[in-house]
Amino acid sequence: MITLHAYMEQVRALQVPADNPELEDLEGLCVRPDNDGIMEYFRARKERLNRGMWPVVAMPWVRELAGWLAGRNVLEVMAGAGWIAAGLARCGVDVLATDDCSWDKRHALMVRMHPTAKATALAAVRQHRDDREVLLVSWPYMNEDAAEACAGWPGPIVYVGEGEGGCNASDAFFAGFREDEGAPKFGMVRWPGIHDHVQVGRWAR
Repeated sequence: MITLHAYMEQVRALQVPADNPELEDLEGLCVRPDNDGIMEYFRARKERLNRGMWPVVAMPWVRELAGWLAGRNVLEVMAGAGWIAAGLARCGVDVLATDDCSWDKRHALMVRMHPTAKATALAAVRQHRDDREVLLVSWPYMNEDAAEACAGWPGPIVYVGEGEGGCNASDAFFAGFREDEGAPKFGMVRWPGIHDHVQVGRWAR
């Protein structure tokens, strides 16, 4: 692992960080006699979000995911700035990243890390369901977009985000998405207080 400072230096250099950041428990930081540590966390998280990175992206877990994909081509919807797509592409995975780009102007520090086609999730799935093998959905909004897109996908789905009751997707998504219990677990580091994980599954029919 590397320090949070070193992790953010790589983010600022527009590199998918090579290692996971050391992320302490926020409760431990709150009882320190000074608030420098916790303020560093808040500043880093805000900057990371402004750069279009929602989960804590780092090469160790991205490399594990690339290994599971085993050469299959991927459609990513709601790709944001393309941090995950950039990491997967670095591992040789063929990723077609898409995003509706509706929030770009709200994030002044955002730079596209991977070529991204402008399309809603549903439109991208309708266009590519026959020429892409795996659907990647990362940090979807808390609306029906992810559910509507995934309902039309015939193959494996990789979901990155919080689980049911968290700040991603909708009840309809979690009612329809079925995790493959035999799929590997990926070692994603989570931001304190955030419950991100990577799940592989399919849409129930």
